[in-house]
Amino acid sequence: MLLMKIILSKMKSFIVNLAVRYQRTWQTKTSLRNFRQFLFVILIFCIITTWYFFNMSRRSYVYTCESDFGYSKLKFDNLDNITDTPVNSHPYSHTILPESVCDGFTEIYLLTVVKSAAWNFHKRNGIRQTWGQDSNSGNRKMIFILAYNEEFQQRVQAEAQQYNDIVQENFLDNYWSNALKMEMAFTWITNFCKNARYAAFVDDDMYVNVPNALNYLRSIDEKKIENLYSGLVVEKPFPTRDYFNKHYVSRQKYPFNCFPPYIPTGSVFFSKAVIHKIQKVMPYIPRFHEDDVYIGFVIQKLGITPSKINFLIRLGDKSNMKFVPCLISDHGYTTLEMFQSAHALTHSNKLSVELILDVCTQNDAIKEL
Repeated sequence: MLLMKIILSKMKSFIVNLAVRYQRTWQTKTSLRNFRQFLFVILIFCIITTWYFFNMSRRSYVYTCESDFGYSKLKFDNLDNITDTPVNSHPYSHTILPESVCDGFTEIYLLTVVKSAAWNFHKRNGIRQTWGQDSNSGNRKMIFILAYNEEFQQRVQAEAQQYNDIVQENFLDNYWSNALKMEMAFTWITNFCKNARYAAFVDDDMYVNVPNALNYLRSIDEKKIENLYSGLVVEKPFPTRDYFNKHYVSRQKYPFNCFPPYIPTGSVFFSKAVIHKIQKVMPYIPRFHEDDVYIGFVIQKLGITPSKINFLIRLGDKSNMKFVPCLISDHGYTTLEMFQSAHALTHSNKLSVELILDVCTQNDAIKEL
């Protein structure tokens, strides 16, 4: 509705200015006729614009996707014997494939998977120099998952050779390739890091407070580990039908009225069992370009309920850095200096349990910590 008001306001100003421009020529019949025709076109445009936004605002918000988002004919009672025909092909091959990252350990307690764009060298460097050191220590490992970009491939190859922490396939790297990155990551884990107890998937602009992440994982009830899929849960999501929105979804692409609950893949935890289940079912669920929604499809067909840790993950405003020690992850990091500032806060010698509790309980959103 705000956009409609802006458009109508601009249109009003335009018409007024146009009227001033034509005021000296209204005496002639030709000019007056042309001006009236122009006003008629403007009126039709305003009517169509008003109708469009009025219908957008009247969209039904009745949520009906709690139990089945629409592909009700798909049943996965026996994951070791799925009889359906796969609908997703993944005809890509590895350009960079580290096979020994998880070797030599009976168990990798936490594998951190960082979804990164090929050209984001500075972010990967910032992560490796800060929280990545905690994620790549002892029985914890970290990898970056990338798609292909010819312009930067030589530098990526050199980086991979130096750090041995990049997994890459030859599909093109862009915003809409994230679903393919998730498929690649689950397959890589299943084949080369099947001894990982937990996996945390994060974007490359997240700061991860690894000690808090570990404390969270150690606190999980043993009975809940089997189906662990946790993070900041979007409980009643709907597809965006606004054509002018970046996340527009046509009814041809997705005919159903809502999405199942899902967790944004900027920060999400999976148990080993869930990873293997997802990897088996992914080929049979129609691929969706938004990877977090796509995983939500798969999770719901597996009968798994997302677990909320909303108060420990910040994806919005990070103007107040003092709360970083309270969080598991924080969004919006783009420079080495930003990563270093957060790392200094979470690893300060002055930090104590008492101080953390004192700071964290000042914010209602984090009181449950």
